[in-house]
Amino acid sequence: MDSPKRILLINQYFAPSEAATAVLLRELVEDLSHSMRVTVLCETAVNGGELSNSYNVESRPMPAWIPAERAVASKALRWLSSFLFIARAVFFLSVSKPYDLVVLASEPPFIDLFGGFMCWCLKRPFVVITQDLYPEFAEGVGLQPVALCAWPLKRMHSFMARKAKRIIAVSSDHVELLARRGVVTETVIHNWAPSMVSDTEPLPMPSADGPIVIQYAGNLGLACDLDALEVALKELTAKGEMSNFQFILRGDGVKREQALRIAGQYENVVHQPPVARSEVLAAMAACHAHLILTPARLFGCVYPSKVYSIMAAARPIIASVPRASRMSGFIASHRVGYVSPAEDPAQLASCLLRSLRDLRDTPSVLSEMGARGWRYVSQEWNREKATSRYEAEFRQVLSRE
Repeated sequence: MDSPKRILLINQYFAPSEAATAVLLRELVEDLSHSMRVTVLCETAVNGGELSNSYNVESRPMPAWIPAERAVASKALRWLSSFLFIARAVFFLSVSKPYDLVVLASEPPFIDLFGGFMCWCLKRPFVVITQDLYPEFAEGVGLQPVALCAWPLKRMHSFMARKAKRIIAVSSDHVELLARRGVVTETVIHNWAPSMVSDTEPLPMPSADGPIVIQYAGNLGLACDLDALEVALKELTAKGEMSNFQFILRGDGVKREQALRIAGQYENVVHQPPVARSEVLAAMAACHAHLILTPARLFGCVYPSKVYSIMAAARPIIASVPRASRMSGFIASHRVGYVSPAEDPAQLASCLLRSLRDLRDTPSVLSEMGARGWRYVSQEWNREKATSRYEAEFRQVLSRE
């Protein structure tokens, strides 16, 4: 009988981190480890009581002189921690015993470039999972100096992508952006709702009495368009409608200070920190609808995985996203929320007012949107289907090797 294949997965974040990518990768590794020998190389300091014995974790924590809380909120420290992790990952690849397959989940930025180059030099097969696409992301947010070097970085990324045995995109938008570089991939495996939200029945919708509660929950990072929300709040104030809303901005990141400033300007806007794993479902359900705020300039670079958690919590989505994005079409076609063109605060304010009218006039409209989303993540696309797709792709690559 053949021994189980040895898989190495590299990503900066993993359990016990509560980041969305870390949670999903943990579930993927748990499912893969039923039939494969999986090792995870990550930065997160490992709490032994939190992890399964069915896979191995090689942890490379940040140096003590980079405080974790500051690294989340500081662009400079975040880049520094990312490149320190990349350097340690490359060294690990160079000295470790060969694995049957190396999986590079593209966080931090450029791990697929440098990790892929090392795998290519050592003649080790590797697969890339596109979480976010760099350097296009850096161009979109004007992140220097990466944006200035975008052209040669794209060429290098494209070269290494062609050396990968497979590129797995988490969105068809990524496929389109990769095609512009001349990189062809037909493999799309969308993210899924994590078990901490999807494994239980959704909580009831809050009462329709009082203000409508709108929540943004997730990373308050460069991909979060708080500028559009800030202008939309001014629109609601000018129309005398602001008192009918309660906004919750939940999360940390480089835009946390902006969120705190917005909360300081309005009595009915509050900022709240992320919650523990055991409290996620209750926090997700503590509103009438959730916000997704993605700038138009990041089309194809990112795909917020929180959309599946929102649907698993049976709540509608109010999305300010690029008009041509898959998410825009998905929300409209599945009737799970409201869509506003990205970077259009007036339209975002209109969507917010429409959700308010629906709650006042026909409360069942929001409940039905939430129920349709819950049925989708429960029946059509869930953890089991997603992780089995990954395993099938990995086995197909391994069989060719």
